[in-house]
Amino acid sequence: MTALAPSSPFSTATADELTLRDVESLAAFLYARLEESKAAHDGDEEVYRLASGFRFLLSSQLRDARAAFGRGGPSASLAARRRQWNKLVRFGTAWKGCDGYDTARWKHVLHDDADEAARAAAERLERL
Repeated sequence: MTALAPSSPFSTATADELTLRDVESLAAFLYARLEESKAAHDGDEEVYRLASGFRFLLSSQLRDARAAFGRGGPSASLAARRRQWNKLVRFGTAWKGCDGYDTARWKHVLHDDADEAARAAAERLERL
């Protein structure tokens, strides 16, 4: 696979390399940011509404991501894992660069496995 710049929003990892542990670490980070925001604006009704809405959306996305990674049942296809991971990563991009944000790991994944990545790289070379 072609090396990507460290600042690239895309990972060199593939969906088959991701684990439920990756999902849970990003979830823990996002929930912590949510609680920090609520605490910093205690009593602000508008922030409470935004935080409640964000928590609902995040919980819904996490339910789907956890299911795709096999929590509570069989794992979904690698394509489903990639899609669910990428949706979850989008939730965290607003905190990119903040303390605790894992810029090396929490990136969009382009390919399901090494074979697909190699085919894509070969196709890119053919187009040159």
